[in-house]
Amino acid sequence: MQIKINDEPINFSLDNEKTLGEVIEGLNKWLKDSGLIITSIKKDETDLPLNDSKKWNPTPLENIETIDVKVNLPGEIRLTNLQTLYQYFTILEKSLEHRNFSLIKELQDEYEHVEEVIDVLITNSNSSSENSSALRDLFKIIDKAETFSDEHGKSAEENISVALRMIRGWKTLLDERIREYNDPLSELLKVCKLFKRVIKDMEEVAVLLQAGRDKQAMELIIQFTELSQKLLRLYPALRERGSLDITNIEIEGKSFEEFYRDLNALLRELIEAFISEDYILIGDLLEYEIAPRVDKLLSYLRGE
Repeated sequence: MQIKINDEPINFSLDNEKTLGEVIEGLNKWLKDSGLIITSIKKDETDLPLNDSKKWNPTPLENIETIDVKVNLPGEIRLTNLQTLYQYFTILEKSLEHRNFSLIKELQDEYEHVEEVIDVLITNSNSSSENSSALRDLFKIIDKAETFSDEHGKSAEENISVALRMIRGWKTLLDERIREYNDPLSELLKVCKLFKRVIKDMEEVAVLLQAGRDKQAMELIIQFTELSQKLLRLYPALRERGSLDITNIEIEGKSFEEFYRDLNALLRELIEAFISEDYILIGDLLEYEIAPRVDKLLSYLRGE
C-alpha cells in the first residue's frame, strides 16, 4: 500500500494498524507536529467524506492500494474560506444591485453553510451569534425588497439600500481579515501606529465615565477592543507566514513570543478593568504598562 501527501509518496511506518481509520488517525498525529491539517482523503481514487468517517474507518488495509491525502496549514485553510465568503457576498451584492432575485434565491440555498462559518471566520472564535443573526436579518430584508413595501412602510428600494450597506460592511471586514493573513507584518505596523494614538485617547476614558459621558467613553473602548483583538489575531499569522523571523528577536531582553504574550495579557487585563470600572487600574495599565510596550514594539518594527 502506498501513502501520498499532496501527491508525494511518503515513508510512513505502519505498526499495528489494520484499518483505514487507524492509519488516518496516525497520520493526523504525525502531521499535527508540523502544524498541518488533512483537508481531503482519497482511497484508490475515491474521495472519502471527512465529516462521515464512520463509513470508511473500518475499511481493511488489505483492500487498499493507495491512500492520498491533501494537507494544508490552518491559516491557509482559513484564508481560502475567507476568500470564498468574500466571493459569496460579492455575488450577492451584484445580484441585489441588478435586482436578480432568482440568483439571490440560489444564494439563499447556501445560507446554512454560510451561517455555520461566518462567525468563526470573522471573529476567529467558535461562537456563532451576532454575525449569523445579522445574516438572517439580511435575507429577511432582501425578501421584503421583492415587495413594494413592508409593515414599516419602507419601500423596496429602501430595503435594498439597507441590505447593500450590510453586505458591503461584511466585505470590508472580510477584506481586512484577508489582508491580515496575506501581509501580517504590514497590518501589525498599522495597528501599532493606531494603538499609539488610541492609547492617548484612552487616558481620557476614566474622566469621561466619571463625568457621565458614557457614549464617548464607550466609542473609545470599542475602538480599543477592536485593535486589541486584531493584535491577538496577527501573531499566529506572523508565525505561519514567516513574515517576521521571530526566533532570534529580543525586545526588552525578552523573546518576541514572550513579549507579545505579555502585551496581550495586559490588554486582557485592561478589558477586565473596563468591565469592573476600575478607573485607577485603567490609568495605570495604559500609562505604565501598555503604552511603553506598544512604543517598544513600534520602534522595533520601524527598525529604530
